Amino acid sequence: MKHSRRNFLTLAGASSLLAIADDQGFVGIISLATGKVVEEHQISSTGINAVIFMDDQTILAADAAGMVYQGKLTSSN
Repeated sequence: MKHSRRNFLTLAGASSLLAIADDQGFVGIISLATGKVVEEHQISSTGINAVIFMDDQTILAADAAGMVYQGKLTSSN
């Protein structure tokens, strides 16, 4: 991710994934095994305040406007 400040990090259990969110509304998923970005999406036009893994393939994110987003990973690590 080459955006502004990264705000939040969270780990998925057995899948060795890291979720990163920033203040421009981007969420990135990084493989801890390879160190590479697996997925990256802008899900909001405002900053992301929180991002967590619900399970190894599903994230839940909340933005600065109070909207909540749920998404499934489309790639595997």
